[in-house]
Amino acid sequence: AITPGTPAACLLAACCVWLAWLCDRVDGALARASRTESAWGAWLDGNIDEVTDLAWHAAVAWAAMTAGYGWAGGMFAAFVCGKYLFLHSLQ
Repeated sequence: AITPGTPAACLLAACCVWLAWLCDRVDGALARASRTESAWGAWLDGNIDEVTDLAWHAAVAWAAMTAGYGWAGGMFAAFVCGKYLFLHSLQ
């Protein structure tokens, strides 16, 4: 079993992040190469990217809070509010 906080757990987490990044880079290129790209796929990809971004930040905030940094939850909330206020202002 992999115990959180051990080098094996850190390596597993790094591999998961790398794999997610790789899949995100490859999916659009494959769709264009196979001529199967669509407006729906582009919209879905962008939205999945946003959800993934929030999940990474939530995971970091959770890890920091479980390590005793109580302010991390507030920082995550500020990140979410700031990001979406900024994105809303661009429209």
